[in-house]
Amino acid sequence: MIQGSNEWLEWRRTGIGGSDAPVVAGQNKWGSMRDFWRDKKGLPPLKAKNTFILDRGNAVEPIARAKYELNNGCIEMKPLTFRHFQKPHLIASLDGANLELRAGLELKLIGIDNFKLIQSGHVPDHYIPQVQHQLIVTGFDYIDFAGYYLNPQLSKDPDFFHRGELAQVRVYPDWDWIAQYIPKADAAWELVLNGTEPEEILKEKKPRKSKKKELADG
Repeated sequence: MIQGSNEWLEWRRTGIGGSDAPVVAGQNKWGSMRDFWRDKKGLPPLKAKNTFILDRGNAVEPIARAKYELNNGCIEMKPLTFRHFQKPHLIASLDGANLELRAGLELKLIGIDNFKLIQSGHVPDHYIPQVQHQLIVTGFDYIDFAGYYLNPQLSKDPDFFHRGELAQVRVYPDWDWIAQYIPKADAAWELVLNGTEPEEILKEKKPRKSKKKELADG
């Protein structure tokens, strides 16, 4: 199955994927359970998404994966999809996987702050749920989280996408986190199966102050 194809888009609606994990875990400030539910039901999003970073990330992914392979003894990492053998509603699309090594790869196009964080040996907090979810689904021993940084000062360079720098950190299963996450994932999928849209109000406007409060502030 080719990731990004229509077949893959339909497949990812059949379960909770790694990109859904931050919302399911309650660790995503950009999305909600309502967004998650609508996506799995094939409904349009409540807000149009800015796909610029996602599109650019997809464009540089083969380049970043090749650099990772060279940096790690020329091991081969193939993009693969997985489904949990006991919980079929848990799925994962890995940017790279090596079944013999029981190892995976997650690639992200990142900014300079997150690049430095990875260099210091840490995964940015908002990506932890995705990688731990992938470890659950695959049963791998570890997943290497790799960030690809493109220096904007080089944007005029014709080889701009190839001029990126790669930093990586190895992630192992966090069993305490996993024990708390799995019940949340099971409950989230029940929301999809029972057909009831979560009653979640998206806060788009700040609440208006009362007149008494406005007078006091003035």
